[in-house]
Amino acid sequence: MSEGYSTKAFAGHIGVSLSTIYKWRDENEEFSESLSAAQAAGAQWWEDKLRQIASGGEGNASAAIFGVKNRSQEEWKDRRDLDHTSSDGSMTPQVIERVIVNAEK
Repeated sequence: MSEGYSTKAFAGHIGVSLSTIYKWRDENEEFSESLSAAQAAGAQWWEDKLRQIASGGEGNASAAIFGVKNRSQEEWKDRRDLDHTSSDGSMTPQVIERVIVNAEK
């Protein structure tokens, strides 16, 4: 995983299913910590690759961006979730008024 491979690829490499990896993670704190560290190492690999490409190095920038976004979704997502409910919990549209003031007068 420190070379950018996913958790699923790791499972395939050691000959188990992804669900087995998650079962081991849930049942064993030491394995859970190791898995988290390995996933972080994989994210670092992709970020290093993207930085290298951005600095004029060889590689496919689109593939690197895809890898980074999939390994670090919270930090690299394009979309932001917005809460459209008002303070009272309803989804009633609120009127927002903007007044333009001429500062020259």
